[in-house]
Order: sequence, then C-alpha cells, then structure tokens
Amino acid sequence: MTDVVILGGGPAGLTLACYLAGAGIDHVLLERGHHPRTRVGETLLPSALRVFAEIGFLEVAQNAGFPPSPGIVYHTEGEDPIEVRYHEFPSEHPDLGTSMHADRARLDMLLMKHAQGMGCRIVQGASVRSVRLDDGGRAVGVVVDIGGKTVEWDARLVIDATGHQTLVGRQLGLRSRDPDLDQIAFHTWFEGVDRGPINHRDHVHVSFLPVHRGWAWRSPVADDLTSIGLVVDRAGFQAQGLTPEEFFEACVKDSPDLAAAMAKARPARVLGAETAVNYALERIHGDGWLAVGDAARFVDPVFSAGVGMAVDSARLAANAVMKALEADDTSAASFASYQAEMFGAAAVWRRFARLFYRLMPAFTVFLRSPQYRGDLLRLLQGDIRDPADALVLSEMEALVATVEREANHPLRGSLRT
Repeated sequence: MTDVVILGGGPAGLTLACYLAGAGIDHVLLERGHHPRTRVGETLLPSALRVFAEIGFLEVAQNAGFPPSPGIVYHTEGEDPIEVRYHEFPSEHPDLGTSMHADRARLDMLLMKHAQGMGCRIVQGASVRSVRLDDGGRAVGVVVDIGGKTVEWDARLVIDATGHQTLVGRQLGLRSRDPDLDQIAFHTWFEGVDRGPINHRDHVHVSFLPVHRGWAWRSPVADDLTSIGLVVDRAGFQAQGLTPEEFFEACVKDSPDLAAAMAKARPARVLGAETAVNYALERIHGDGWLAVGDAARFVDPVFSAGVGMAVDSARLAANAVMKALEADDTSAASFASYQAEMFGAAAVWRRFARLFYRLMPAFTVFLRSPQYRGDLLRLLQGDIRDPADALVLSEMEALVATVEREANHPLRGSLRT
C-alpha cells in the first residue's frame, strides 16, 4: 500500500509531490498524459516563485532561460497606461521583485524532472478510471489503466489534482457550475508583435475589451515570440455567430493598443480555444481524500494568477497531509482547516472576478488610487484569503452599486447587464 496517491501531473500535483518527497512521505503520482504538453498560462506571478523556492525549484526555473517579467501594463482606451512592477507587490520575500514568462510545456516538464530528482515516483500514461471507496465511503485507492492493463492501487490517502477533470468531484456528484462566471478563452502565439517602449518590453500587457466584456493579454515567450490571448463572455461570443478566428480578429480591431501592437504580427501557432466555465465542489475533502488546485475549484484566474493559485493550494494541502499522516488520521476532520482556508480564498477571488466582469473600469479606478493600490496588489497575487480582510472589494462593490443606481453615472455605459 502507498501512503499517498496523487492524481494529475500539473503544477498543483507536481508541487505537492515535491513537498511530500522532501518530507520523506511515500507517494506516487499518476498522470494520464505525457510531458511535455501544450498548456496556456505562461506568465507567473511572484507568489508562484515563493512556492518554487520552498521546494527547491526556483533556481532551476530561473536558469532555464525564460524571459524575465518585471510587471504588468494595463491599457484602457482614452487613458494613460497603468504600470505595475512586481517589486511593488506587498511580500514577505522582497527579493522576489521580478518574475518570468514561462513556456508551460517546458516549465511543467522541468518541474516533473525536478520532482523525480527529489525521489517522486511518477507514472505517465496512467488513466485513472475511478477512486475506490469502501462500504463506509472512505477512499482506499484508485482503479487505473496502465500499459493496457487495469489495476487497483491501494493508498491511505488519495489526492485529486486532475484539474478541470475534477475526477473525485464528478464521481461523488459534488461539482456545480457558477452561473455568474462563464467565460471562454482564445489564445495563440505570434511573431513580430510590437512589445512597446523598451522600459515595458518585458512586461505583460493587458488590454480591456469592454465591447466584448473581456480582456486580452500579451506575454513574451521568447525573443520574437509572444503569447496573445483573450478572455471574454462566452454567451457574448456565441451570440455574434463568428468563428473563433473571426471573433479573435474582431477583438483585436476593437482594441486600439492591441491592434497597433499586432499590426505586423504573424501567427506562429493555430488558434486555441477553451471554455473557462467556473465551478465549485460542495466540499473538497472527505475520508481518505482531498482535492487541490483546479480539481478543488475553478474561478477565473484574472491576470495570470492561475499557476500561483495552484501551487499555493498544493503548499496548503502538503501541510494538511503531513499532519494527517503523522497523526495516523486521514478522516475528513483532519482536512477541515485546509478546506476552510481554501474556501475563504476562493470566496475572495470570486467576489473580485464578479466585480471585474460586472464593471471593468472599477479595477483601474482603484488601481490608480494610492489608498487602495496596495490592497489590490495583495489580492491579485492571492495574499488575501480571509473575506474579512478584503476591504478593497467592499469599496469596489460600493462603487458598482452607485453606478447601478445612478443612470447618468460616467461609468454607466461600462456596466455589464
């Protein structure tokens, strides 16, 4: 019997495996695919690097030749761009004042090799059919297809890190969609993108797309390779009756700064599209199991927060797992505090995402404010987990309420219906 079986080899699962390996805990990670594999989400916030430092992966990533990422530039039509440098982010680690843009296929591959070097057992091409439950509903292992054979793998604890697949959540009927957040993302790579003035050339550039109720990113991947992506309201896209390629082109044309940056751009990849349906699990732990990363909950990771959220959840889960195994108690009660912290963080982020898509200009109003800028930056990197600490969101909600109430408010035209 294995102490811990981790399902899924993305950033959350691999990071958790590194923590467990460092603690000498017997475990195995089962991944249905094979690395390297194409993934979107190339920009890392400093919050992710803090976790990488703890598992000994930061130096590996820093030496991999990924382009540096000193900050973000936000573009709003009719206003000067807003620059945010990562060294402004309130942090317990001021030395991590910059980050990086990472080709996710390479990054995930490097993280997997790092985990293996720490002693993690990783089995690729292992498709988990289901989690095995005993008569009392406790998870006791998994049923998995490996090498053309179906086998049962016993474990004291099963960790679901399967991302959007949410294997345990679906099996137990715990997953439900969030009706208020239903986006779709289009993304690809381009050559020849104008990255702006030299002092902003390495930044992530974010453009707001009010006509399409969304936003766009431009993120350097290599010397002349730039990731371009759009996140928009899915119903709005479907209502236009355009192909993904036609819609992508229309969004670019409707954004002056994005259109200027891409005037001489040449596609280097086929356009990809994926729904960003937000969902939650009724609970993310039970007797003998818990979920991490996107397998626990998916809330639109506005402005590149996805990898940071995933690895931070793995850090929290690792602490809970170590305590449970040391106490020889893998009951649901052992993971109650983990769930409470994860639910608190998800509630904060969901409030922000709903406010952002409800009234996009509210974000820049508060980002320009010296009074609220610091709190908003803490929120963006995932450092606010307790809803009681999210005072900036209360102020944003008050602004939205004012705009809703006053028909002649200057921001009324930007209000999402």
